[in-house]
Amino acid sequence: MAQIDSFKKLTDVSWEIPTSYKQGMLVPARLYATRKLLEGMDSGVIEQVTNVACLPGIVRQAYAMADAHWGYGFPIGGVAAFEPETGVISPGGIGFDINCLHPDTRVSDANGVWRKISEVDIAEHGFVTFDAARKVAIQTRAVAKQKRLESGVILKIRSQTGKTVLVTPDHPLLTKRGMVPAGKVSADDYLLTSGAEGIPYAKPASLDVIHADLLASTMEKMGITDRGSARAQVLDELRARGLERISLADPRMAQVLKVLGFVFGDGSIPRVKRGQYVSFHGKKADLSDIGADLETIGFASHAFTRQRHHRTETKYGPSAFDFEEYALRASSTALAVLLVALGAPYGEKASQAYRLPPWLLAAEDWQKKLFLGAYFGAEMSRPTTTNGYDFQMPAFGVDKLVSLSQSAVELLEDFRALLLSLGVETSKPARVQGYDHGGVDGPSTGLRIGVLSNAENLLNFFSRVGYLYNREKQRLASVAACYLSYDQRISDARNEIRQRAVAIHSAGARPKDIVESLSSGAAGASFTRHSIWATSGSARMWRSEKLEEFTSTFEAGASGLVFDRVLSIESIPYEGPVYDVTIGDPSHNFIANGIIVSNCGMRLIRTNLQYAEVRPKVKELVDLIFRLVPAGVGVKGFLRVSEPQFDEIMTYGVKWCAENGHAWQDDPSHVEEGGFIKGAEPSKVSRQARSRGIDQLGTLGSGNHYLEIQVVDPGRFFDPELARRFGIVHPDQVMVMVHCGSRGFGHQIGSDYLRVFDGAMKRYGLEVRDRELACAPFSSKEGKDYYGAMVCAANMAFTNRQIIVQKVREAFSSVFHKDAESLDMHLIYDVCHNIAKVERHSYEGKSREVLVHRKGATRSFGPGHPDIPAPYREIGQPVIIGGSMETGSYLLVGTEGAMRETFGSTAHGSGRTMSRTAAKKAVRGAELQRKMMDRGIYVKAATMDGLAEEAGMAYKDISEVVETMDAAGISKKVVALRPVGNIKG
Repeated sequence: MAQIDSFKKLTDVSWEIPTSYKQGMLVPARLYATRKLLEGMDSGVIEQVTNVACLPGIVRQAYAMADAHWGYGFPIGGVAAFEPETGVISPGGIGFDINCLHPDTRVSDANGVWRKISEVDIAEHGFVTFDAARKVAIQTRAVAKQKRLESGVILKIRSQTGKTVLVTPDHPLLTKRGMVPAGKVSADDYLLTSGAEGIPYAKPASLDVIHADLLASTMEKMGITDRGSARAQVLDELRARGLERISLADPRMAQVLKVLGFVFGDGSIPRVKRGQYVSFHGKKADLSDIGADLETIGFASHAFTRQRHHRTETKYGPSAFDFEEYALRASSTALAVLLVALGAPYGEKASQAYRLPPWLLAAEDWQKKLFLGAYFGAEMSRPTTTNGYDFQMPAFGVDKLVSLSQSAVELLEDFRALLLSLGVETSKPARVQGYDHGGVDGPSTGLRIGVLSNAENLLNFFSRVGYLYNREKQRLASVAACYLSYDQRISDARNEIRQRAVAIHSAGARPKDIVESLSSGAAGASFTRHSIWATSGSARMWRSEKLEEFTSTFEAGASGLVFDRVLSIESIPYEGPVYDVTIGDPSHNFIANGIIVSNCGMRLIRTNLQYAEVRPKVKELVDLIFRLVPAGVGVKGFLRVSEPQFDEIMTYGVKWCAENGHAWQDDPSHVEEGGFIKGAEPSKVSRQARSRGIDQLGTLGSGNHYLEIQVVDPGRFFDPELARRFGIVHPDQVMVMVHCGSRGFGHQIGSDYLRVFDGAMKRYGLEVRDRELACAPFSSKEGKDYYGAMVCAANMAFTNRQIIVQKVREAFSSVFHKDAESLDMHLIYDVCHNIAKVERHSYEGKSREVLVHRKGATRSFGPGHPDIPAPYREIGQPVIIGGSMETGSYLLVGTEGAMRETFGSTAHGSGRTMSRTAAKKAVRGAELQRKMMDRGIYVKAATMDGLAEEAGMAYKDISEVVETMDAAGISKKVVALRPVGNIKG
């Protein structure tokens, strides 16, 4: 029994234990309880919550909810938050992170500009993702970046084409057989790679390329006068967008350079008297990319299509054809002025002399690449071969009036200089007689340059410069770069075999033995035999695979990404930081900054049935569900999965269920964290834990876990309007509640890492008041390993409950002869009871990130929080508080009070007052079963001893616990649920 003499009473339901209570307490402890509950609380809760208050980095207070009872280290019903930088993590609650890439790892955006991952600013830098469903590469962004220290080894994995990555062994890489942890990648694997190497980012100089004087002279050139305040309006538009003065260092220069480059190619700014505009011509999808960049700069555009007839007089006679033209128009005089001021040609390009803007030569290499890539997307010929092996020279030309031929030469020389600054060599400008034609303004001619077609130069062009605003050319350039690299590696291997053959033969080896020992996939017996007598020159490159064959064999869909065989894997000792980023996904637009310590949780499903309809069928329902859902110690589930599938379940939780026919479409959006916590690291899960979890999917387990058919209690229908928002419209509506976790899987993971943490504490100089509070710094290797494993337990628990729900739906459908959809068996919510997350909360007058531990506690976020599913965001998060199988449960909703006081947390259940052993001594299971039947509760149990352990007398009064939380203002009552059928493990 708790000694409350030294506690400070704050309200009738809240108490504070000051730091003077125990030496070493860094913060006070707060308890939520009526005096009756507090006096009945076992002294272990007070000891544990005050021990938690001593942990490094803890902030504000250590909390114990009204249902609190003694647990392992932390009290069950406890909440604590820690400073991410100075705090610790413990098996009672941990933080989240995935950190697996070497600091020098290059991360490319969709434009082919890369940064070291250690230097990436995710607010500015984009990423490229492989969309496996559509098999295309897409542009996306990251929502988080993480860093930690690695102490141990890092793997250096090298592909056949020379690509190298340094990763921690647990980091997954995408292979032909799916995502595989780096430590399990073998020489038989093929990694998915990109040929677009790109150019490194460098901070540009603060050189102004747009300023007031330039804009004034440009408008004068374009005939824009002060009449009708035309000039003033243009300046106002540019000023409103922050574009009246731009330097090379402006973040929007990336988009500006691409748009400008395309205007030099397939764009135009016609000379008109009023209503200036900019037009772009190309493929529909490519024009949408231009439109997106225009929007980023601040200008709207609209697309249109029209049928065109083209006729030109050439030296070979008239050329005429019809075509469908896709175009994009930005009807903004301000944009036209801006681009002309930057150097874009104004009016008919063939009829005027112009050069590339001089400031481009002062730009950074990556900026030059953006301009050139956009221009080449419009004008440069696509990558193609002459014979299936050798690439044609990628070329582009400029058409000018014959009288302006020298201007064309000068413009092409500008392009040559720009390309040469990027290491790409080109041919000299040459007139192409076939380009000669007549025109309205006089005879025109065409001049052309091309990228020199030696392999090294082409590889440099395709991989570093390439094409933009042309998805197909981008794709082909990536594949071409991979092919050239592959070709070069084969050539290098053949030359090495040739040199070795000569050397071995000179040492006296027989030709037959040389051929047998050196022949390989790169060089057959004939080549090896011929090499023995070679005296000079490099090995001839007899290709065995054409580009078309290479593409069909190795490209992933039409993504431009190519599967590249692993050449070598080397383990390297490493001490230092490693990094990772969390990539955003349209279907998962949230950050899962958390881990579950076995993820015991509650799931509530509604039906549109009323009790009068269900009452005659309760026994039939319970019996059928008991057969469909295995319950008890050591039972195995009906769902059989392979090791790779279990890795996917550990990683993706309910998302995996939805993708494999075990969930409804809207189920994931009604589960905390969308049904899976990001950051799973299956490689951190022991073999023993795997063996305990892989065959337990869809099982209820034992202890206080149960599956219950419930009815909304008409006498405790507290808030009908809030209930309606959750789909509860009748005061005797039938519901189903599932309470279970990750079974022995999560328990084994916890046991494994408690031993790890015990040793880690010595290394980090940590001392705790109780060995059960074994912990490690939040940023430590041990903590992160535990985090990755616990995420796996969390996601397995989400999956376990989801599989059970599908079986419950099946049972109801069978008994009532209706499909589950027509019974409205939608998930209201799934909440976790043992979880810790990095969340943003306000304390000490500031909004800060804290690591919030909830052990036997429930998240209780108030209205408006972005992590609440959209249907509930306006009213607050659903809170499910389960009672004993005799007393019933409650549905509540989160509050602003919880956000202010308890880091968005409340109770999770009624809380034990009697040990399981004592309960079995106090009541016999068979007797309890009969008493429950007399009260209208039909129960099926795996064992009578297990049933006795969960007798109502062993728990606190659930109504008093809920009333306490409601009175404290940290969760609000909606409805009470009374049991009518129960399945007990």
